[in-house]
Amino acid sequence: MSASADAIILDCVGEPVPVAAVAAARPDLPIVVLADVDRARAEQMVTEGAETVLPRSGARIEDVLRAIRSAAPRPAPMAPTGERLARDSESLLARPMTDAPQLEAVGRLAGGVAHDYNNLLQVIGGNAEHLVANLAADSPLRGAADAIATAGRRATQLTQRLLAFGRQQRLVTTTSDLNAVVATAIPRLREQLGRHVRVETELGTGLPPVRVDRDQMVTVLTNLAINAYEAMPEGGTFTLTTDLCAISDDMRAHRPWLATGRFVRLQVADTGSGIEEQALPHLFEPFYTTKRAWRGGGLGLAAVYGVIKQSDGYIWVDSRVGEGTRITILFRPDSSDLAQAPDARVATPVTPPAIRLLVVEDDDGVRELLESMLEHHGFAVATAASAEDALAFEPHRDFDLLLTDVVLPGRSGPELARDLRTRAPDLPILFMSGHTGSVVGAGSDGEAEAFIQKPFTSAMLVARIREMLAGK
Repeated sequence: MSASADAIILDCVGEPVPVAAVAAARPDLPIVVLADVDRARAEQMVTEGAETVLPRSGARIEDVLRAIRSAAPRPAPMAPTGERLARDSESLLARPMTDAPQLEAVGRLAGGVAHDYNNLLQVIGGNAEHLVANLAADSPLRGAADAIATAGRRATQLTQRLLAFGRQQRLVTTTSDLNAVVATAIPRLREQLGRHVRVETELGTGLPPVRVDRDQMVTVLTNLAINAYEAMPEGGTFTLTTDLCAISDDMRAHRPWLATGRFVRLQVADTGSGIEEQALPHLFEPFYTTKRAWRGGGLGLAAVYGVIKQSDGYIWVDSRVGEGTRITILFRPDSSDLAQAPDARVATPVTPPAIRLLVVEDDDGVRELLESMLEHHGFAVATAASAEDALAFEPHRDFDLLLTDVVLPGRSGPELARDLRTRAPDLPILFMSGHTGSVVGAGSDGEAEAFIQKPFTSAMLVARIREMLAGK
C-alpha cells in the first residue's frame, strides 16, 4: 500500500472482509468499505475500524467522496515528502494536501467498473438502436425504444465524464492547430451561450501545433461555456484567447508545479459574477456545488480537469467576486517527428459482400450483438469467445480484418494480434474495449494500433472498419 495514500476504499465481494487487519496496518487512514452486508455486519465492521460501510450494489461516486471528506482526522504517519508536495501543488488549485489522492482513489474506482458497465451499455445501446431502426414511426413501441436509446446515450456520456475525471479514458490525440479546434467549437458555444452573451476570439498567429483529442477539447470548451453562462444571467462577454507563452521564474514563484519552457496557451474568460475565494480550491472536484455561479454540481468541470491533465497540460482558475473569471490552459507544443497532420476523411465505399471479419469477444451479449450488427451491414462474420478459439479455426480461413476485445480470458487481444500477424502481416486489426485502462501498444511499423471505445454505435463501427479496409 502506498505510503502517500490518504484513504482506503475496500471494494469487497463476499466474506471475510479484512477490515481489522487493514486498520491495524494503517491506523492513520480512514477506511470506506463497499460491501453488500446486513446492518449487524456493517456495525461490526465499524467497530473493527471502518469509517463507514456503503452498499456495494448501490453506492454512488458522490457517496464515497462524502464519506472520505467527512472522515475523522487521523494522525499523519510522516511529513509529506518533496515528491508528494510537488504532486499536490500540481493539483492546480492549492487544495488541501489530502484531497488529490482521495480524488485519484475515486477515479480508480470509476475506472474499475467501466469495463462491465461499458459492455452493458454496448448491449443496451446496440439493441435499442436496432429497435428504433426497425420499428415504424407510428408503432406504439417506438416511443419506448427511443427512450431506451436516449437513456443509453446519457449513461454513456456520464461514464465518459467519470473516466475523464479519473484520467482513465482513452484519448484519440492528433497533431492539431489549437486555433482550428477553437474555431470548430465556436458554433456550439454560441448556441450554448445564447443571444445575450457575446463570443469574442483573439487567436494568435504562427502557433506551433499541439497534440490533443479534438473532440474532447470541444467538450472542454462547451463545459466551460456552460458555467460562464450561469455566471452571466443578464448577458456579458465570453472570450477565447490563444498565444505562445514562456513560463518565467515569476510565474513559477506563484505556481511552482509549472514546468519551464514554451507552451501554447488557451485562455477562456467571462465577465460574470466571479467565484468566491473559498470555492476556488474545489471547482474541479466532482459534484462540488457553490451558491454562486460556476457552481458545477456534476462531473462537467471534473471532466475538464481530467482531459487537460491526461493531455499533459496545465489548468488553473483566476477569479474574484464581481470581476469575472479567467481559466488558463497550457499545452506543450508537439515536437514529434512522427506526428502528421490529420488526414481528410476517406470516402466511404460500398461494402463488398465478400469481406470477412473475425470478431473475438468474451461477453456473450456483446458478441451476439456485434455479429448481428455487422451481418446486417453485409459483412461475413466469424466469432470466437477467446484467443484460443480464434486460433483454433483461423488457419482454415482467410480474414480481411480482425476485430478483437483487448481484455480476453487467457491470452489477451494484443497477444492474439501478434500471433495472427506472424501468419498474415498485413491483416488490419481493430481493437475494442470497455476497459479504459487497456493498453494496446504499437504495431510493427510503430504506429498506434486502431482502437474503438465501447460503447459505440453500429454506424461508428462500420465507418471505422470501412475506413481501415479502404486503405488496405
